[in-house]
Amino acid sequence: WFNAHKTGDKMVYTHIEQSLERLRTHIATNGPYDGLLGFSQGGSLAHLYCLLAASGKPGYVLPKFLVLISCRASRHFEHDSIVAAAKASKLPTPTLVFYCAKDDHVSTDETKNVVTTLGNCTEVFDAAGTSHRVPNLPPLHTAKVKEFLACVRRGDLAPTSVGVPPAAAGASTASAQETPARSWQQAPVPKPAPTQAAAAP
Repeated sequence: WFNAHKTGDKMVYTHIEQSLERLRTHIATNGPYDGLLGFSQGGSLAHLYCLLAASGKPGYVLPKFLVLISCRASRHFEHDSIVAAAKASKLPTPTLVFYCAKDDHVSTDETKNVVTTLGNCTEVFDAAGTSHRVPNLPPLHTAKVKEFLACVRRGDLAPTSVGVPPAAAGASTASAQETPARSWQQAPVPKPAPTQAAAAP
């Protein structure tokens, strides 16, 4: 697994190439997979893999969809150019992005930075979230996840958002002016009991 550290004024990820190769090999050996899901550092790796696939890196294949939870874009100095290129040309893969207001590890701005690289993004924002974890979803958010997956199957997905303040929603999808984001506001609701979820290897 890769580790981040500063060398002078540069952010360096050690073992990042090994982590990417492990993911590529797993997909090639056990796939194909319809989508990739990643939380935190796993989300950063999944996002980076897709950027590399979109850039034409040999052996890398774009999935049909991507789910990113509380993650940031790669800060490794060697990836600055590919992240910048994605902000200009946008990753076409339909992507569902989760983030919360008070994440104590990955800031809202860092996840919004990921959103700026995505050309077909559905955002789910947890205004009551106070920690860095996979969220328990209230009914409105659960419905949005189901809608996202159904749209992926049909191939008719358009950018949307749930719970994102209107200004933020508009900014995050400004590149897709022909399909502007819609924003749903939700009153606080009790969180359901935790449920078990399968984890990818």
